[in-house]
Amino acid sequence: MPTGRHAHVTSRLLSTSSKHGHVSYLGFFLLLVGGGVIIGSAFVLAYLAGRLYFGLPLTL
Repeated sequence: MPTGRHAHVTSRLLSTSSKHGHVSYLGFFLLLVGGGVIIGSAFVLAYLAGRLYFGLPLTL
């Protein structure tokens, strides 16, 4: 059954507490990068919106 095997593999990849190894580090790295990208883009958007609001030129 390919579907059962696929579900087993994805659950094993998602559970980082069961096996501390390459998978948990990769998941932590992806979480860190994803959070950094989201926070960074939100910060840049807030910065640009603030400069637009106060009528300042949009130069970084």
